[in-house]
Amino acid sequence: MTPEGVLKKQVKAYLDEHGAYYFMPVQMGFGAATVDFLCCVKGRFVAIETKIWPRRATPRQLACLKSVRDAGGIGFVAYEVEAMQSNLKVLFL
Repeated sequence: MTPEGVLKKQVKAYLDEHGAYYFMPVQMGFGAATVDFLCCVKGRFVAIETKIWPRRATPRQLACLKSVRDAGGIGFVAYEVEAMQSNLKVLFL
């Protein structure tokens, strides 16, 4: 498994542990750009792009995350599972 695959597995385990709904869309080059995880966590829309440093999110992925934030959701790039947990901990208080 690739390092990014390991990170995605950790993100899935965390989301499952907290009863979150998530969908991992498969990009086929058609339609709107999106990110690795589209989630509903405690009633909030969350978009997560996973990357292993030094890889970075593409401009399209960053634009998608910005659109989610502009619409009132939570959107971020997770480089490690601890950072993802930190971004979501406010929802689990």
